[in-house]
Amino acid sequence: MHLLSSDLVKNFGGAAFPQMHKVLRNGTKLLIENYHNEVIKCIQLVYYYEGPEVSMKQKLDYFSQTRHSLGRTAIFLSGGGGFGKFHYGVLKALYEQDLMPRIIVGASVGACVAV
Repeated sequence: MHLLSSDLVKNFGGAAFPQMHKVLRNGTKLLIENYHNEVIKCIQLVYYYEGPEVSMKQKLDYFSQTRHSLGRTAIFLSGGGGFGKFHYGVLKALYEQDLMPRIIVGASVGACVAV
C-alpha cells in the first residue's frame, strides 16, 4: 500500500502533459494505458484483500488519504442545445452505477442539466 501511494500522483511520469498526446510516439499511449490498468489492479487488490495483515480501518485510512492527495472527480457538461438530452443519459447511467461525481458543472444547456 505504501509503494502504491508513492505512485499515485496526478502526473506520474509526465502522463498528463499535453505534449505527450499531441505527437504520435509509437507505443507511448499503450504504455500509459498499461500503467493505469496495473494501478487499478493494485487498488482493487487492496480493496478486496481480507487477510490479517491489513485491517478494515487501515484500508479506510489508506483510501481516505489517497482521496485527499488526488482530489475529487468532477464532470463538465458541454453546451449546445442538442447535447442536453445526452447529458441526461450520461448522468442517469452514472447514477445507476453509483458513480455520480460530487461536482457537476456545465455551460449553456449543460449548466441547465447540472442544476
